[in-house]
Amino acid sequence: FHDPPGMGSPLSLHNVIKEGAGLGIAPGRWVGPHGLCQAVRRIFTREEARRRARGGAGINVAASRCELSLSLYLAADAGGIPTLYRSRAVEEATCGSEGAMWRPLLILVPVTLGCNSSYVNPCYVPQILTVLSTPQSVGIVGGKPGSSIYVLGRQGDRILYLDPHTLKPSVSGVIHHEGAQNDGAGADSYFCDSVHHMLCARLDPSLALGFYCRERRDLDDLYERLGELSRKHPTTSIVSLAEEPEPEKDYDAASTDVDGFQLY
Repeated sequence: FHDPPGMGSPLSLHNVIKEGAGLGIAPGRWVGPHGLCQAVRRIFTREEARRRARGGAGINVAASRCELSLSLYLAADAGGIPTLYRSRAVEEATCGSEGAMWRPLLILVPVTLGCNSSYVNPCYVPQILTVLSTPQSVGIVGGKPGSSIYVLGRQGDRILYLDPHTLKPSVSGVIHHEGAQNDGAGADSYFCDSVHHMLCARLDPSLALGFYCRERRDLDDLYERLGELSRKHPTTSIVSLAEEPEPEKDYDAASTDVDGFQLY
């Protein structure tokens, strides 16, 4: 793909580095999945502000002859297991307007699955493999010792991944669904010669799960699948689910003084 600087490609590497500068992202430095997700959220926040200012649709992602708007829900809690709130996901996809048209939703879930600095905790391996099998999965951003990788699927207990450091010529112009460009050349730039694979247990514990919900029913189906996965692994669930966040308690109003002590 063509990855130029400027606003024509909002999610280009140039914009990720620009928006992630305050997060420590810089050329030549390794960036973790959590920091990358935070930079992507900043890009979406910036683009959403511009969209509202001009009254348009969100980030436009060109795909053949069609354009679709993309929204983002980043589930990144301060600590512990990240929680996916259905209400927040719906709010992002509908711009907070009840009855508004659904914008395809990208869900990013950065997680740390283990304390070992080299490999993911084995107890999470079955869940990772199951997540990769869900229809909504768009893969995992993560790494293995000494290298960043993009996990796109699984086969048995092995994960299939691409090396993001592999470069190919960019293609300018429209690629039609038949797989050929206007001039009949360059389509092979969208394909790889081989897919790498390795044991899932060899993954680095820091990674980010990605899901794509084109329609509302995709989100509901995803919640059902992740809920079933959580019930199957109640003590080692990689993600928590809830309809909406619990309201914050007003501790000042709820406190009571008893013999000089303040109770809540």
